[in-house]
Amino acid sequence: MNDIETRLRGAFATRAATVRPGLGAAAENRRRVRRATHRRRALLGGASVVSVLAVGLPVVLGAGGSPKSGSALAGTAPLFRAQGDPESLTISPAPNAIPGELVGVPSTPVALGTDGSFLSLFKDQLWLLGPNDKRPLPRMSATLDRSKAAPAAVAARPAGAFAVSPSATLSVDSEGTLTCIDRKTGDSTSFPRFVDLSRDLWNDGRRLVLTQRGGTLRTFAGCPDHPSPYSRDTALAHVFADANFTVVASSAPAMFALTDNGRLATFTTRGSTLPRRTGWYLLPPEGAPARTADIGRTWVAGANGTTFAWANGRTLGTFAWTSLRQGPTLRLPAEFDASGGRELTVGRDVLAYTVTDQRGRTGSFVYDLRDGHRILWPGRVIAAGTWLLWQKGKETRLGEVR
Repeated sequence: MNDIETRLRGAFATRAATVRPGLGAAAENRRRVRRATHRRRALLGGASVVSVLAVGLPVVLGAGGSPKSGSALAGTAPLFRAQGDPESLTISPAPNAIPGELVGVPSTPVALGTDGSFLSLFKDQLWLLGPNDKRPLPRMSATLDRSKAAPAAVAARPAGAFAVSPSATLSVDSEGTLTCIDRKTGDSTSFPRFVDLSRDLWNDGRRLVLTQRGGTLRTFAGCPDHPSPYSRDTALAHVFADANFTVVASSAPAMFALTDNGRLATFTTRGSTLPRRTGWYLLPPEGAPARTADIGRTWVAGANGTTFAWANGRTLGTFAWTSLRQGPTLRLPAEFDASGGRELTVGRDVLAYTVTDQRGRTGSFVYDLRDGHRILWPGRVIAAGTWLLWQKGKETRLGEVR
């Protein structure tokens, strides 16, 4: 061992003695060893290896407007091994009433409503399931068939591509077409090239929030009668634009917007009245996005009736927005700091942060807001209201949080 190696070993030993290993440290160690091995093999393999990788990772355009990599049903491969089980947080798995012809068919959950209704993709067919529903959605399934990018958008950021509320199901395809189905009447409405895909979208389980082409912020809990903005939406858009706000999360009737200097403003929107600012909060330096362009891509946020949460792949933080009390800031396992799609959904008592990397591997960090219990889960997890929806192998599970 030469002098340089001796000094490096001493430096690493000193650092290791002062730093406590985080959750998933062993997995990160194995991942780095595998990456180093792959790099050495790539150097030996030359251009032929590079050409194989280029063919094996097709790039498509996701619903958020940024390039996404992976197959239509990304997330079938785990990002890491399970540590805990989402089922332990629920009373018991709810009877999903999955039709017999779908039993055993691989499925991908894509959206969850506060009433326990959820959307799940079975191969190329979208179904609305839950405690009170059991029916396919052929209109939305046909949208998937017409666009190769739409399924990839589902895999990368399902909360942006689909939404379900107690009164309607909504979808946005890769061309910006909004399709809405009234859950009571079954009537379907579509508005072609309606959504500005360069902006982020949110589904909080009660409503879908999006930006219409032309820059007007829109909120939908049910199906709109016409494509023109309502007076409420126009007023909402002007308030945010005039103050240079960027909307980052929604929890009806509240909305959350960031300024350029990392200040978070909370607004209340009810009926046709103007939005009313109800509070300010300064995010910690590690909690604010480095650039506005990072919002919805490397930095995501979510909220419920009392808690606002953010995540950037390295850390996840919360604070009680109703009382302005800072909550814990948690260091995430290294696997979450990956390029690809990500989403943060916040239920009443549990939040879920899900990442899909460029190889199509999916993993979730589940956090109980009441007692700090943490779960690492190799699949998609979505939280809304008192419900938790998760992917277990090839199946979709639904449970009410205990």
